[in-house]
Amino acid sequence: MPTEQPDNSTITSRIVVAAARVCSIAVSVGIVVRLTVQDRYPVLAAAFYMLSPASISGFAALAALLFRVGRKRTSAGRMAFVALACMAWVAISMFHFHSQSQRTSETVRVLFWNVYRGPFGWESILHSIHEENADVVVVAEYGPKRLPPDFWRHNFPGHPYRILLPREVAVVSKYPIHDSETIHHSVRGLYHRLMLSIGQQDVSLMVCDLPSRPYHRRSESIQRVTEMAAGMQGQPSLIVGDMNTPVDSVHFDELRSSYRNAFEVGGFGYHATWPMPLPVLAIDHCWVSRHIDVVACRIKWTVSSDHRPVVADLIVGTTADY
Repeated sequence: MPTEQPDNSTITSRIVVAAARVCSIAVSVGIVVRLTVQDRYPVLAAAFYMLSPASISGFAALAALLFRVGRKRTSAGRMAFVALACMAWVAISMFHFHSQSQRTSETVRVLFWNVYRGPFGWESILHSIHEENADVVVVAEYGPKRLPPDFWRHNFPGHPYRILLPREVAVVSKYPIHDSETIHHSVRGLYHRLMLSIGQQDVSLMVCDLPSRPYHRRSESIQRVTEMAAGMQGQPSLIVGDMNTPVDSVHFDELRSSYRNAFEVGGFGYHATWPMPLPVLAIDHCWVSRHIDVVACRIKWTVSSDHRPVVADLIVGTTADY
C-alpha cells in the first residue's frame, strides 16, 4: 500500500516548527550561560557575547511567532512569556536613568567613538562630534588612508593638542598632552597611556582598542587593562576604548574594585553601543577613578557607524580631595 506523502503546507509547518525549536535552544543556552558560568571559560565565552539579554529576548520572540505560525500554541505561549521576562531583564540591566547635570565651567566633556572608518563619509561624523563640543575626543578606526594629512588640524582647530596612535586611534584635546606612551601594541590590542593637563591637575587617560575575534581570550586583555589601571590609582584617571567585551563580563570584576563605569553611575538611556542599528552589547567603554565624578553620560544614536559614541561629562577632583 503506497505511503501518503505530506502536502506542501505540512512540510512548511514542520520547517517552521523546527526553526522555532532552534531559536528555543539558543534561548536556553543563552539563559544558562549568562546565569551561571558567564564568560569565565573561552569555550563558552562566544555564546555569552552572542547571546546578550537583548538577543535572547529577540530569539524568544521569534520562537513564539514561529510556534504560533506552526500551530503549536502552548509552545508559543511559553516562549512569549520567556520573551517578556527577557525584555524585563534588558530593562533592568541595560537601561539607566541617572539625573543629568548641566555642563559648567568645571565640566570636562570626553567623547569616545569607534567610527568604523566612516563608511558613509565624514560629514555626518564630524557634525555629531562638533555638536557635542567635547574637550577631549578619542576616535577609533578612523581609516588614515582615506584622510588627508592635515585632517585633524583642519577639522579640529579648537583642539590644538593632537596625537595619532597605532591601530587607527586619534586623540584631540583642548588640554595639553604629555607623557604619551604606548604600553603595548600587537594583534592582542592597543594599550596607550597619556597625561592631560587640566587646570592645575594631571589626569591619566588610558586608551584601549582590543581585538574583536570571537574566540580571543579576553581575560588576558582585560587583565592587562586592570594592571595598567592599578598603576594610575594615585591620581585622577579615566579609561576609554572599544574593548570588544560587554560591560557585564566577569573579567571587569577586578577593575570595578577601584574604577566605575561612567554610564552605569551617571548614564541616561540604553547602554548598548553595538551593532547599529539594533545594538545589543555595551562594548564601548568609559571608566573613571574615584577622583572623578560623573555628572552626566549618554550614548548617542547614530547611523554614521556601527558603534554609538559615548559622551561623558566629568568633574576632576584633586588627589588631596580623597
